[in-house]
Amino acid sequence: MPFRRRLVVFGYPLLEILTIVGLAQLIGWGWTLLILIAGIPIGFAVMSRAGRSAFSSMREASRAGRLPDGTAGTHALAFLAGALIAVPGLWTDLAGALLLLPPVRRRVSHRYGPRVTAFTSTAGGMRPPSFGTSDVIKGTVVNTENAQPNAPGHADGPAAAGPSGAVGSS
Repeated sequence: MPFRRRLVVFGYPLLEILTIVGLAQLIGWGWTLLILIAGIPIGFAVMSRAGRSAFSSMREASRAGRLPDGTAGTHALAFLAGALIAVPGLWTDLAGALLLLPPVRRRVSHRYGPRVTAFTSTAGGMRPPSFGTSDVIKGTVVNTENAQPNAPGHADGPAAAGPSGAVGSS
């Protein structure tokens, strides 16, 4: 395992634990736990708002008959900010709060926005399935194996026509 990966895997949790212990010694364990727990619903609220915004912008674009504009990266960053806030940890809360600031979001969106937009516009990097180049004929499939044409409540076909020839005139 490369050094950078080991540093992230082992160093980040150690940094979070040391920061939480240091803050707890400074303000007390009760307040520290309250800060950590309060981030969870706040993060979910931010993610929910970002999801609703993304859905409404996609709906407006589809009504106008055009592709969604470049806001997919902005919504994805807001969602990421909410996810970082929802994860218990002081450094993740700080990173999520920084991503909510407009200047930071613009800078990150400017740098990584095209990648995020390309990634989200292709459904997470996956391509839609191809069904070949054959023609598709739209229609309705009627299963007549178990149908009983003269059963009560069955009102279609010539058996249900009344004396005038109209269906349902009994």
